[in-house]
Amino acid sequence: MRILACVPLAYDATSYYRSYGVFPNLREKYFPDLHIQNFIGGGRRTWAELLGFDILFMPRPAFPEWLKLAEYMKGLGKKIWVDH
Repeated sequence: MRILACVPLAYDATSYYRSYGVFPNLREKYFPDLHIQNFIGGGRRTWAELLGFDILFMPRPAFPEWLKLAEYMKGLGKKIWVDH
């Protein structure tokens, strides 16, 4: 399983408790083939790259660009995981 994570700051407490602190446990206990790729900044990805992901993860989505990305990923038939 490949997750594209849109995490604003990978080193703050909220990101730890909602994503980067949880993902290793998910990998260890349930999904040994779990791969997390951080969507850094406003970096653009091509549709071919986005097809390689199974899930788009967004904790507290805060940027209009992320909404566009979520809409695009949904159009590609990918799952969207939003944590508020």
